[in-house]
Amino acid sequence: MSIKPIEENSDSTTVDRRRTTEKNRKVRLRRIVLIASLVILIFSLAVPLTGYYYVFVKPLNETALVVNDKSYTWNDYLTRTKMLIFDAQFSGTWDPNSLTSLVFDMLDEMERLEIVNQYASQEGLKIDPADIDQEVRFKVLGRGSVDDPAISEAEFKERYRRRLELLKVNEDTFYELVRQSMLFKELDQKLREAVPEKIEQRHFHIIQVSNLEDARLVLEKIDGGQKFEEIAKEMSRDTQSKDSGGDVGWIPAGVREDYDEAIYTLDDGQISEPLFSRVGVSIIKAEGNIEIRTLKDDHRSRLEAGALTKWIRAKRSDLVEEEALSRPGGSISNTRYEWIIEQIMQERELFPRRTISG
Repeated sequence: MSIKPIEENSDSTTVDRRRTTEKNRKVRLRRIVLIASLVILIFSLAVPLTGYYYVFVKPLNETALVVNDKSYTWNDYLTRTKMLIFDAQFSGTWDPNSLTSLVFDMLDEMERLEIVNQYASQEGLKIDPADIDQEVRFKVLGRGSVDDPAISEAEFKERYRRRLELLKVNEDTFYELVRQSMLFKELDQKLREAVPEKIEQRHFHIIQVSNLEDARLVLEKIDGGQKFEEIAKEMSRDTQSKDSGGDVGWIPAGVREDYDEAIYTLDDGQISEPLFSRVGVSIIKAEGNIEIRTLKDDHRSRLEAGALTKWIRAKRSDLVEEEALSRPGGSISNTRYEWIIEQIMQERELFPRRTISG
């Protein structure tokens, strides 16, 4: 009589085991389904996130410019571009048609600013922090409102906060960009004032033509015995000197930079080979010797306007020779241009979306 309970016990244990096995199988299946779902979800998120990283994040962190040990990313480029646009809008001088030229010029501008930033100390220049603070207030409030007693410090700070938020920069970055801009202006002013009253000059004549073929014709006429002045009246495209037989008077170095080397290497009465410049092809005839003469007003204005450019060009030449200046991202390609425009246009406070009525 004791055998039957044992068999019933055995059947019950087998059933329990089967139930446990089935339960474990279902648990494993649910786990597999859950893990598979998570993997699919992660993968589905990873694809657009990866695309977002390569399209939006990665380009921002790529190096755009290196001057000595100082590197700038494309995010720095965008920050400076937006600041310039905002400042122009704030002052009422913004021209939307200038956006394309701004995009292409900004990398050059960043390079110039950084060269000045690194080497202006050689000219004894340093910006007073108090002056930078005042310029920051102007950038935020506007020149006419800087000393307005009706604007409280709390209101200034709130406007400043909004400006930083708009440009997506911190206070230190904004301050540094303002300082660099002021340093650039200070150096420009100092170099303008350094232009001397008197400078070496050379008297010369010029015949300007459109192409090399015409320049060769000019030389053939000269070789044939025709006077330089007669040919100038006949063929020159330089309207300022044509009627006077190509006589442009006394010219200092730097006023017509394309011709400087030829002007100061020619002997009295010597005629140059064809010289290529942005305005065409020219033949030059030197007259007399180099003399130190008082600058004419228009020549002084040109030299003053070009003094900073000349200074930066010399520093840049040294940097290139030392391989201390580079643009790892290359120039502004069509793809890069489209990306920059897209990034800028996303700033709706700079470029609000037009309404249907607007």
